[in-house]
Amino acid sequence: MSYSLSRRLIVTSAVASGAVILLMGVGLYIAVAHILRVQFDHVLLARATAIAAGVDWDNNNGHLKVRVEPDAPLPQRHQPGHEQSWAFIWTSGGRLLYRSTHRFVPQKPQVQTYPAFATEMLPHQQRVREVLVPLQVDDSDGADGASNHAVGGAARNAGAQAVLAVVQPLDSLDDTLQALLMAVAVSGGLATVVLAVVLVVIARSSLRPLRDLELDIARAGAPNLAHRVAVPHAPSELEPVVNRLNDLLARLQSAFERERALTADIAHELRTPLAGICTTLELSLTRPRDEASYRQTMECSLDIAHRMQTMMANLLMLTRAEAGQMRLAGESFDIGRCAGDVLNEHRAALGEKDVRMTMAIEPQCGVNTDRTAAELVLRNVADNAANYVNAGGIIELSVQRSGKSVLVKLANSGSQVSAADTSHVFERFWRSDAARTGDGSHCGLGLALVQRLMAVLGGSVQVRSEQGGRFEIELMFRDLGVV
Repeated sequence: MSYSLSRRLIVTSAVASGAVILLMGVGLYIAVAHILRVQFDHVLLARATAIAAGVDWDNNNGHLKVRVEPDAPLPQRHQPGHEQSWAFIWTSGGRLLYRSTHRFVPQKPQVQTYPAFATEMLPHQQRVREVLVPLQVDDSDGADGASNHAVGGAARNAGAQAVLAVVQPLDSLDDTLQALLMAVAVSGGLATVVLAVVLVVIARSSLRPLRDLELDIARAGAPNLAHRVAVPHAPSELEPVVNRLNDLLARLQSAFERERALTADIAHELRTPLAGICTTLELSLTRPRDEASYRQTMECSLDIAHRMQTMMANLLMLTRAEAGQMRLAGESFDIGRCAGDVLNEHRAALGEKDVRMTMAIEPQCGVNTDRTAAELVLRNVADNAANYVNAGGIIELSVQRSGKSVLVKLANSGSQVSAADTSHVFERFWRSDAARTGDGSHCGLGLALVQRLMAVLGGSVQVRSEQGGRFEIELMFRDLGVV
């Protein structure tokens, strides 16, 4: 199932960026909310300190009364820009001495350290913040009178401690925090949307070289394999892809060229024997002949067909070897004896050409290898030597052991290959005569097949040649178990 790289890049980047923005927004909200709460507590404590400074004690006839100075910052009603607050004073024993409102009376918290802060919920579901500060009861007489909300009573003793509680609603702070939360959420959402739009533009711009690469690749095809992909201003990440793609196109071009050359070579090689068969049969049908003449015609045609069959078999074997489809079966095989046998098969034909043969074969030249492939290699090199040796020339065969390997050298005189052309002898259908003026009995697949089979067997093959002189081929057979 395919997916869009740009869409995946945009979505994942937007989600990741949105998550980061969300975390930053939450962190910002928590930090600002903490700062606002601390500032609220500081303002509340400052208000409580100011109120405490305005508290006056009236110890008259054993009765302790409290009054708050008129200039104390204790607003009694909600004013614009200010929050209503309330004050309460208890003795250390828990007796209420003063309260600024009759709406409620908070419980005196049992705390040991001051100032102490607490958040409470009023009966009408209003959240308030309370601060407790200690008061020192003064034993001196103060001004007459008391506040309207003063609560009188007998004093426990002079110098007793008292506690001041200042309570202020949290409505403004909650509204501020709610507005802050809304602002953070809206700005985070807008930032995510804007970021997604920016990512779309960036992704399309960044992936434009891919679209250019696609269009350039579309111009490369079987008729135009010489075309090479070039993306101007391509990012460095695309350079390896472009280079590998051009390498692939070069290999495809080479493969197509080899295929076309192979097709042409096969057509050329088959044209001669087919023309020979047609000519022989047509000549035989020009007039009535006796049985011996017809038999000669059929034998000639059969010989040509056998050569064609051999060429097709060699070509099929070569194709399988190059494709790695050959299955090897290792067995102990005497290379020296086989080399001598296949060369002796040509003794009668070589005798007619007055060719002299010499063999130097060491005993016990066996290796663990594939018998069929090794025999085919030795037969092809022997056929090559027997076919191209000059009349009155010489063929030399030597087989010797080299450690766990066996070295085979086969040389013939009358070479038609120059030293510069030795690299071409393993090419398909290549022959030293560029015009291919031979007798049609050789198709140029033998040594190509030898090279591929030796590679499959884990061995090696080398050729040395001097035109008009000695042509030598060297084969190194190794055990399959140590390849």
